[in-house]
Amino acid sequence: MKFAIKHEIKGRIRIHLAQKHMTYRQADILQYYLEKQANISKASVYVRTQDVAVVYTGSRDGLIRLLSRFSYETAQVSESALENSGRELNETYKEKLINSLKEEAEAEATFGRFTMDFSEKRHLRLERFQLC
Repeated sequence: MKFAIKHEIKGRIRIHLAQKHMTYRQADILQYYLEKQANISKASVYVRTQDVAVVYTGSRDGLIRLLSRFSYETAQVSESALENSGRELNETYKEKLINSLKEEAEAEATFGRFTMDFSEKRHLRLERFQLC
């Protein structure tokens, strides 16, 4: 696997994968594979940015060799682990929530404009009435 190191401190590394798009299945395979390794205590895979954050013990070179040898096709991952992943379902509900909040904010902004327009018209009518 090709990747670039974005940031690292002792015991933690963040990499960017050299691929244009990552599917939820690929993210699940990579995370399962990394978390099953003895020298990795935590792995986080970010689908949208194709980034991976790894907390590890041991040598940095060993981790880099492990990452560079990884392949989605040859990784040994149980099918039940992939079926029970909630990553895709969580993203679906997250998108629904964001869209509903966005629609609500747009409706509120529209309602606010009408209220402001109405109050401005009322104010103009009062001024005209007082001038007469």
